[in-house]
Amino acid sequence: MSKLGSYAIRSFNADCQNAVQVNETLLLSLLDRCRDTAYGKDHNLASITSREDFRRKHPITTHEYYQPYINRVVRDGENNVMFPEPPRMIGITSGTSGSHKYIPVPPLQRKVFFAKGIALTFDALQHGVSHPTNPALQWPNLQKSCKLMMEPNMTKTASNIMVGPNSSRPSDNRGLLKLYTTPTEAFEVRSENELLFLHALYALLDRNLGFVEANFCNRILNFFVVLDDHWDALVDVIETGRLPVDFKIEE
Repeated sequence: MSKLGSYAIRSFNADCQNAVQVNETLLLSLLDRCRDTAYGKDHNLASITSREDFRRKHPITTHEYYQPYINRVVRDGENNVMFPEPPRMIGITSGTSGSHKYIPVPPLQRKVFFAKGIALTFDALQHGVSHPTNPALQWPNLQKSCKLMMEPNMTKTASNIMVGPNSSRPSDNRGLLKLYTTPTEAFEVRSENELLFLHALYALLDRNLGFVEANFCNRILNFFVVLDDHWDALVDVIETGRLPVDFKIEE
């Protein structure tokens, strides 16, 4: 992970030195990749040869502009509409700003997110995380982390495409769950409050806990709220080995 992080930060810094050209190259490669899709043909993406050309020929859009194409993917199960591959899933927004919005997600998205995003955090951890009393203890090491994630309730379209939040979830790679303090079985709990309680419990049980991580900062806040509100109950579980009698969890 440290080597991947070092490579990612070098690549990122090099891109920043020539950001305008790098972004234009990326734009043109994405347009070329989608030139033969339904959207690409309707908007003549094959004719676009520069950033300025794109600005002239393609309108400024909102999500509603893409709705007819999204419907063809979500409702009709049509492929090669917005990108050439079949969608990996249909992402759905939280709806905090209004109604839920659907976003077809290409397989490329996860690869880019990891290589250009997550990999950078490995370098940040390697150079920015140190032990308060033992400078020799550096990241990466054998410490586990408390990963505040839960399995969402996913649905499927009529054409069998998975629909749900496009964030990491336990079922993405169960082999990685060994890196976390929370045991695999606990991730089967679907109640967020109960699962946060379990995250807090197993984090407290690990005297060598490395760090607490989450996809969204509000989940970190909720974690510490649970610690504060249920401290006595957590201590009692650690002392007795028994969950609270009102703990809502399916057998």
